[in-house]
Amino acid sequence: MSHTTPPPQSTYFDILRFFAGVVISLVAFLATSAIAQTEKTNYTWNGGGNAETPGAWDELGNWTTTATVAPTGTNEEITIGSGYVTKSESVTLENSILNISGGVLKLNNGLNVSFTNNGPLSSSSVNLTNGGILDISSKACIIAGNSVFTIDGGTIKSDPNMWGGVNIHSSSAQNEQGKIGSLLELKSGTIDAPYLSIGQGGAGDGVATFNMTGGNLVIYQTFHAGDWRNGTANIYGGVLEVNELAIAREGWYNGTLNINGSKAIINTNTLTAATNGNLNFIAGEFNADGNMFSTITVRNTANILGAFSVSMSNSAYNGVTYLTGDLTQTLISATNTLTYTPKSEICTLLDGWTLELNESDNKLVLTFDESQFAFADVTSGSGFALGNLGTEGWVTLNGKKDATVDLSMAYSGVEDVEDFVMWLQESIGNDVTVRGSEDVITFENLVLDGEGKGYLNFGLSAYTDGNVSFVDGSNHVPEPASWALLILGATALVFTRRKR
Repeated sequence: MSHTTPPPQSTYFDILRFFAGVVISLVAFLATSAIAQTEKTNYTWNGGGNAETPGAWDELGNWTTTATVAPTGTNEEITIGSGYVTKSESVTLENSILNISGGVLKLNNGLNVSFTNNGPLSSSSVNLTNGGILDISSKACIIAGNSVFTIDGGTIKSDPNMWGGVNIHSSSAQNEQGKIGSLLELKSGTIDAPYLSIGQGGAGDGVATFNMTGGNLVIYQTFHAGDWRNGTANIYGGVLEVNELAIAREGWYNGTLNINGSKAIINTNTLTAATNGNLNFIAGEFNADGNMFSTITVRNTANILGAFSVSMSNSAYNGVTYLTGDLTQTLISATNTLTYTPKSEICTLLDGWTLELNESDNKLVLTFDESQFAFADVTSGSGFALGNLGTEGWVTLNGKKDATVDLSMAYSGVEDVEDFVMWLQESIGNDVTVRGSEDVITFENLVLDGEGKGYLNFGLSAYTDGNVSFVDGSNHVPEPASWALLILGATALVFTRRKR
C-alpha cells in the first residue's frame, strides 16, 4: 500500500507568494492601463446653450465621468460638434487637439496653442471643419506656436472694429515627427480677422508657414508674411482681400510670399516688400484666360524693395494648348504708384518672354515676343505653320476676326500616327478636332479672337524622347510660280470645256 508524502510547509508559502504576485501584477497592469487611458483626455460638446460651466463637459472613453474643470490644459482632445461654447478666460492648449466641427467657440480673451515635445500627441492642433466657427470678436487673439492650425470648411470670425487677430509663431522646436515650426492651413472656409501675422513671435531661426489652397482670407488691417520672426506664406488658390500686404518687417527676420500658379485672386490696398522680404512668382499651367500667374492687384501703392523672382520652370511646354487674347502676364498692377527697386532679381523664363516694368500703367508684366516663333496665315480659312518649330514652341495664327480656321503642321519622327493623334487630341481637348496623315497634323475648328489672332502652344517632350518634332511646312505650300501654273492650267481647262 502506497501513500503520498505531504509537501513541506515552505512549498505552500511559495505557491501563495506566486499567486499573490500574479494578483499584484494584474492590479498594477489595470492601474497602468487606466493611467494610459487618461493620458489624453477626450471631451465633447454636442448640446445647445453655453458650455462654459465645467460640469457641462462629459469625458469620453471607457472611463466616463463628469469633468471637474472646463477643458483647457494639457494632453486633451476637445471636440465641439454643435451648440455654443463661450470661454471668458484665456484658453491654453498644450500638447492638445481642438476640433470645432459644426459648433461655435467664442473667445472673450485668447487662445494659445503650443507643443512642448513631451506629450502623447505628435503635435498640438486646431481643426475648423463642417461649418465650425471660432469667434474672436471680443479682442481675442489666437497664438499658435509649434502647432498645426487647419481650416477646411470652418470660419474664424471677428469684429473689424476690435483689435484681435491670428499670430502664427515661428519655432525651432521639433515634434516627434521631426517637423519644425508652426503651420496654418486654409483649404476652404474663411479667415475673417483684423490682422494675420505669420512669424510675429517665436524663437531661434524656426519658420512659421501659411499655406492657402482655397477659401477666403479677409484682413482689415495687415497681413504680415514674416514679421518679428521668420514667416513664409504660400498662396496656391482662393480669394485674398487685404488692407495691407506686408512682406517682412524692415530690419527684422526674413519674410517670404510665394504666389504659385494662376488660381488665386489677390486684392490689397497697399503692397510692401521690405529689403529683407522675398516676393516670388511661380508659374503654373495656362488657365482658360491664358494666364500662368496670379496677379496682385493693388488699389493704392506698391513698393518692392526686397528680393524678387519669377520662374516658368514649372510650366515647361507639355502637350498642346490653344489660346486667344493678349498673352501678356501681369504680375503686379497698382492703381497709383508702383515702385520697383528690388534688392535682387532672378528671372527663370522660357524663350520669348521678358520681364518689364510698365511705369505709365504701374504694372510689372511678362511680355511675349511672337516674332521669335512660327506663324501661319489662315486668312483663307486654313494654313500651314511656317518658321521656327521643333519639339516645343508657339505658332501665331493670323486671319479674319472671330473666324473658325484649320491649322496644319508638318512633323517628323512619328512611328504610330494614330497614337500621336490620340495623344494630341487628349491634350488639346474636344473643342478642337485633331486629324493626321503620313506627315501632317491638322488642328480643326480653331476660333480666332476679335483681332483675328490665335496662339498654339506645343511641347512634345512628354510624348517622345526627342525624336518627334514639328517642322517648317514650306514644302507643303506651293511656290508663287506653282500657283501661277495651277491657275493657268485651271483657266485653260475651263476655256477648253466652254469651247467644246
